[in-house]
Amino acid sequence: MCGLSSQSRRTIAKRLTKAHEICVDAVMKQEFGQIRDATRADWPAVLVLNAESVQHLSPMDEARLGDLAAAACYFRVVDMNGAIAGFLMAFRKGAAYDGQIFRLFNERATDFVYIDRIVVGSDFRGRHIASRLYDDVAGFARESEAETLTCEVNVVPPNPASMRFHAQHGFHEIGRHKAGEKTVALLAREL
Repeated sequence: MCGLSSQSRRTIAKRLTKAHEICVDAVMKQEFGQIRDATRADWPAVLVLNAESVQHLSPMDEARLGDLAAAACYFRVVDMNGAIAGFLMAFRKGAAYDGQIFRLFNERATDFVYIDRIVVGSDFRGRHIASRLYDDVAGFARESEAETLTCEVNVVPPNPASMRFHAQHGFHEIGRHKAGEKTVALLAREL
């Protein structure tokens, strides 16, 4: 850069910095995926992911997904180069959602965002996708001025990995609910 004025050197440095930022952003999206709002085109992948993890959550067909998507305040996916690596769906207090645990929170809690389901595909586990989605929904809930994030985790049958995950993300147990042979821990995280 000999013979260039200091203004020219600054301009070149800014361009190189911007090019570096664009490159880093592209690499990050490729390696970690992009969190974005779910679209109808994502529904087939969401249904497959849900079916793969149905033992931990409720079944969902296309009609049910349509109803849930319409009522959800938050429905985002992690897009890994066109493949849907995971999704999270949440509902705000008062939403037109008929989930039994949501109704319990709706009756007892003040203002909250309820995490109904999160699924990460088996090929994408171990990449902190669930943590990124939880950070994202927490940011969304704070921006929406919600007071609490809520969810439930199976304790019968047990899901110790999910209990550890939620504890690491600041959730604590506020009660339990039994329905048939299934018991869930009701969890909350103040925002």
